[in-house]
Amino acid sequence: SGRLELTSRVAGFSVYVVPALLVIAVVVGLAVGRPETVPALLGMLTAAYGVGLSLVLPISVSLAYALPDTANPFALSSGSGMAKGLLTFAALFGAALITVPLQLLAFLAPDVWLWVGLPVGLLYGAGALLLGLRLTGPLLDRLEIIGLEGYVASEKLAIARHHLLGRLEQSLGLRPGEI
Repeated sequence: SGRLELTSRVAGFSVYVVPALLVIAVVVGLAVGRPETVPALLGMLTAAYGVGLSLVLPISVSLAYALPDTANPFALSSGSGMAKGLLTFAALFGAALITVPLQLLAFLAPDVWLWVGLPVGLLYGAGALLLGLRLTGPLLDRLEIIGLEGYVASEKLAIARHHLLGRLEQSLGLRPGEI
């Protein structure tokens, strides 16, 4: 199902990100000379991470972009770099905006935030992530994914042009070349 696929993506990504969040919280808490803030910082980072994931999931499903046609891991796909950057910035801005209630609590009641920051941040981030998974899973399920294992991208494109587009045009009542 779509929700399982997205949960797997999140789990794989989190293997790298969650330890980094922990390191960031510890380093910042120690750097400012207030190690007692580490749990609260981790709570805020976790909330922002969960909210960010919930915003990125629908973007990754509905606005997916083609990967480069190469085995080179450093190759870039051309033509949509600016759009990808803007989507990333929009998700970052959205995460900052959606976590404003937590930021206000941390700013207006810092002593309270030291005690509740970690559990509240974990719950806030987890709740946002679960909402994102619940809303985006069915979206991914509705997409038609055609698997053509064993073919390179140029062969897949040729198959689509020569066999699938004609059928699609015919089923939609279009003249050849209208798609």
